[in-house]
Amino acid sequence: MTAQGMSTVSASPAMGSAHASLPGPAYVELVSFRSPSSGQVLDGALWWPDQDPVGAVVYLHGKGGNFYSGPSRWLPERCRHLPIVHLGVNMSCHDLGYTRVDVPAPDFAVEDVPVAGGMWEDISAGPGDVAGAVALLRGRGVDQVAVAGHSSGGFYVGRYSAAAPDVAARVLLSPLLTNRTALSAWFDGPGLDQALQAARALVAAGGGGQLVSVPRWYYGISAASLLQRAADPPGSWEQGMAASSAPTLWVWGDAESRHRVWSAAFAAQQVERKEKLVVAGAEHHYLGHERLIADRVGAFLMSVFGSPGRAD
Repeated sequence: MTAQGMSTVSASPAMGSAHASLPGPAYVELVSFRSPSSGQVLDGALWWPDQDPVGAVVYLHGKGGNFYSGPSRWLPERCRHLPIVHLGVNMSCHDLGYTRVDVPAPDFAVEDVPVAGGMWEDISAGPGDVAGAVALLRGRGVDQVAVAGHSSGGFYVGRYSAAAPDVAARVLLSPLLTNRTALSAWFDGPGLDQALQAARALVAAGGGGQLVSVPRWYYGISAASLLQRAADPPGSWEQGMAASSAPTLWVWGDAESRHRVWSAAFAAQQVERKEKLVVAGAEHHYLGHERLIADRVGAFLMSVFGSPGRAD
């Protein structure tokens, strides 16, 4: 582990011309970095171009996702011919649940085993996860770093923008605008108040990690995470986005239920440069439309980066 809290599981050649001797159009490296907010060691895949890079982009997955599926996987694959470094990362909330292996293992017969994931999501940890990934890239000599997020990953693009307005560009792929969105789908009528009351009692008794049953995906969420979602302040994502003047590309499908919500949010965003791609017939995972979206994202990033992003 380095002083910056970053490590890699494989040695990397130097950036630039050294990659010319590697087979194929890109070199993929598995990496690990420490989140400055949660202290957790997180993993990712670093896609190196076979030419001098002009910039880099961090890909953030949605709820229940990870770096080896969805846009975090297929965007680097389809854009690897460009002089851009791609980093798909697992956030602390990756997948719905997993056992933490970055901390000493307890005696599971008598102690609680540390777990994390979407059902135990700590919303406050997200910006730190992004910051750790950005620090890894800048530690490798890349000055211009963009952030791209799908679904809940788009929510964290907004939250990170508030803490780091110097991000080079932002790509919002069907972004989550508030963590309260799922509450009305999970609970009808007085059900939400009852669930929140039960969650508060669990947290007060030291059981914030215990799961509260919900009738639809996720099917379960920890008491503490449920209370965080309910307390997500209205307008906080928009405020975070407004803290940065970075160019922004919005992408969504017109077959998604939030099509009109994103149309209104795009129109309301006050930033010098913004673009949108509304994909006809596309649902939330963009199945069958990957090439179209990758071409647009790649062209947008190249237009932003422009000049070499490697430090001398």
